[in-house]
Amino acid sequence: MFHEPIRQALEEAASQALAQQLALLGEHLGAVLKKTTPASFVLDASALQLGSVQIDIEQQGIRLDGTATGSARMVLC
Repeated sequence: MFHEPIRQALEEAASQALAQQLALLGEHLGAVLKKTTPASFVLDASALQLGSVQIDIEQQGIRLDGTATGSARMVLC
């Protein structure tokens, strides 16, 4: 009787948590890319969309592998 509502609630919670983690991953990716560019360049990766994510749970933590599509812009200051 409660199987479907419980499944839906768990699915929604997992989807929301994954969306938050993907947003954080995007922010971390931007920070890493910013560190690898010279100080005279400004990197705008806000148009990148992360997708096709594979989640692996390892002893060291959780590993997310996936693809990024969209565009990034680098401006010389």
